Amino acid sequence: MNFIRRLRLPVSKEEEANKHEKIGKLSRELGKTKKAEISLTKALKIREKMHGDSHEAVAAVLQELGMLKDELGDYDEAIKYFVRAGEIRQVCFGGQSTEVAATLYNIGTTLQKKGDFDGAAKCFNESYDVQRMMIGEGQDSIEMSDSLIMLGFVKFRQGEIDEAKTLLEQALTIRKVHLDNIKNISETLKHTGEVYKRIYGDNHEAVAAVLQELGMLKDELGDYDEAI
Repeated sequence: MNFIRRLRLPVSKEEEANKHEKIGKLSRELGKTKKAEISLTKALKIREKMHGDSHEAVAAVLQELGMLKDELGDYDEAIKYFVRAGEIRQVCFGGQSTEVAATLYNIGTTLQKKGDFDGAAKCFNESYDVQRMMIGEGQDSIEMSDSLIMLGFVKFRQGEIDEAKTLLEQALTIRKVHLDNIKNISETLKHTGEVYKRIYGDNHEAVAAVLQELGMLKDELGDYDEAI
């Protein structure tokens, strides 16, 4: 056994950083937040020492730390991590990249949780615009529908009901075209139903139509109690 130990090759710094990052991600998913923060912080320090402050590998760990802080309700710290990740990604990829769009989306989500609806709406709009510029005018994507859903939810919270309705309907149309994932369409229908109830009340035919479609989807998922 001692002979085998002596034969082991030294672990490179990159391998060590990858190990800590993977442990951090898994720990976060399992709800082991303290362990996740320790591992991700170690990965961040190694990556910064290896690559400096403006490398995508550093931004990726910052993004994970931001999501962890968001889940813990430490929204100010989460935003700091997200903003720093976004700044790095702007340098690495320019303004039009999926990475920049994802960071803007994460900042918007955290701002929405903080109750900063104006700031959240700005981020979701910017995320949508980046995605639209990437794929070209007249095209759409699932990521664009994600931004529209969150923007619709923010507008709903701000009392801008008609705009929220329009945004959610647009998102639902995109998802029906692009997704075969019924759960994702179901979530969009839930948001749309909430807006319709606010506009029309509980007994309007528009509300009934959304609830009927949601029930059919739940039936397809095998969620029969919810479908009823």
